[in-house]
Amino acid sequence: MMLRRLERGAILVLVSVLLLTVLGGVILAEDALHPAPGPQSADKPTQIAADTGSSYQDVQITGSDGTVLGAWLFLPSRPHPSYAILLHGVRDTRVGMHVLIRMLLKDGYAVLAPDSRTNLVTYGVREANDVHLWADYLYQTQPVKNLYGLGESMGAANLLQSLPLETRFSAVVADSPFSTFTAIAHDRVEQIFQSDSWPVRAITYPLVSAGFIYARLRYGVDLAAASPLDAVRHTSTPILLIHGLRDTKTSPQHSRILLLGNPSHITPWFVPKAGHTGAYSADPAVFEQRVTTFFEAHQH
Repeated sequence: MMLRRLERGAILVLVSVLLLTVLGGVILAEDALHPAPGPQSADKPTQIAADTGSSYQDVQITGSDGTVLGAWLFLPSRPHPSYAILLHGVRDTRVGMHVLIRMLLKDGYAVLAPDSRTNLVTYGVREANDVHLWADYLYQTQPVKNLYGLGESMGAANLLQSLPLETRFSAVVADSPFSTFTAIAHDRVEQIFQSDSWPVRAITYPLVSAGFIYARLRYGVDLAAASPLDAVRHTSTPILLIHGLRDTKTSPQHSRILLLGNPSHITPWFVPKAGHTGAYSADPAVFEQRVTTFFEAHQH
């Protein structure tokens, strides 16, 4: 009798742990796939255009799955053969790129600032092809001679993942990207527990695995396929890789791993006093000089 009670108790504990793991994975996956928007800047495109002496227009494309995607296209007052696509991070929009939009417009670049997907965020699985379609749009409608890319955080990861598809970039800048979504997913769960000890890792692995399985079954998205690392291994596009050494959201180790993936085509810039996507804030003049010099060094 006692043995049967122990067996039933053990089964109950195992079932409870399994259910909690599945529930936790579902919650994590839903939060990742449908992230709540963060605080937004009040900057308007009309104000940006007025401040920089440029013109702007709202433009749209349709993704391969029918998703309608919007962007701002800013054109400097004097025609310029160089265009830059700027990609924002998670929980942000194109408005969050207003500082970098202004920077590049001031330096004479035309700028396309798209909104990333909001109905279902896939961290590059679908967004990589969106970047390719935006490049198509520019080449079909504008006198593009040199095309550049600049992305922050998730936008940087999406940009890197687009490179095997979009080979017309003259050069790109990736600020604070993750190396693989699998790795950053584990990091994020460990950050919740504020520990990377083995007991915490024993919890994070089944949680993340359950979330990935749910995302694939519920939405048909293989989040394990989101891998800037795989993408940079298969590109010859010059990459300026920026990462703050005080980044506590996405460890600089992610960029170190990316660098090892293709050292001949990646130029690293690790910024000692910068946090996540904080290189510009740490020293705007140096950031501008580094980015524009890198672009100018890779002109057709």
